Amino acid sequence: MLISDLALPDGTGIDLMQKLHSTRPLLAIALTGFGMEDDVRKSHEAGFQHHLVKPIDLNKLDSLIQDGAAALPTA
Repeated sequence: MLISDLALPDGTGIDLMQKLHSTRPLLAIALTGFGMEDDVRKSHEAGFQHHLVKPIDLNKLDSLIQDGAAALPTA
């Protein structure tokens, strides 16, 4: 699971997600101040399943994390 801002000091969350998503599938949540329709589209195209705009609803984030953790395979 990846939770990332889209504005990073050494690149973008989009770049990071594209790199990670190309090597393995993962649940990814974007936390960002960028909330225009184009921003949401770009994050989803990069592989983020969820796009939360700051200030975020912590209950929503917790729910997404719990749902993602429940979907993980158990050993």
